[in-house]
Amino acid sequence: MSNINNWVVLHKLRQNFILNIKFVCIFGENGNEVLIVSKDDNVFAFGPNKYGCLGLGHNNPIQEPTRVEELCYKEIVR
Repeated sequence: MSNINNWVVLHKLRQNFILNIKFVCIFGENGNEVLIVSKDDNVFAFGPNKYGCLGLGHNNPIQEPTRVEELCYKEIVR
């Protein structure tokens, strides 16, 4: 994750969380919607959640990485 510091939206993540990241998908109008797949195959999301795009069943903003239960353990590769 050498380039994680290039994304302001990821600066608030804890180091132990960062070490477990498999890959990150950053999207949205301002690059502030985030999906993270961990090495242990969990999927987390956070961001403004505009239009409910984070897959959490609502459109409330998410400040901290929150598990997206429906996507966990699905062996997501990209």
